[in-house]
Amino acid sequence: MSWLHGRRRSVAKLVTFTPDEWKDAARLYEVMHQSRGYKDFSDFARTMLTQGKVVRVTTVFDPDTLRGEMGRIGSNINQIAHQANTADTLTKELAQQVLEEQSKLQDLFLRLSDAVEKQVR
Repeated sequence: MSWLHGRRRSVAKLVTFTPDEWKDAARLYEVMHQSRGYKDFSDFARTMLTQGKVVRVTTVFDPDTLRGEMGRIGSNINQIAHQANTADTLTKELAQQVLEEQSKLQDLFLRLSDAVEKQVR
């Protein structure tokens, strides 16, 4: 029996890579395998070659910076909540501080959303 017997895909092609090209291809495959669920490299390569388009989206912000800003804002809100719980009351000043911190979070997410939207365009 021949190799072709019973195969739906009867055309086989050999693709060769330099070590650097293979490193890049393998890295891209790993990213796509995890996010898109390609079952093997052949599935991934076939899709990439037949669709003829690879879109790579890179983040336009530093996640560590974002995490740091969110951590500081969260810490401020926690301190305010602790003061309110300790005093068993929420003063107008504490409520205003919470609103200001929430506004900072909203501004942060709006900037992030705008940056991502510009990058996608």
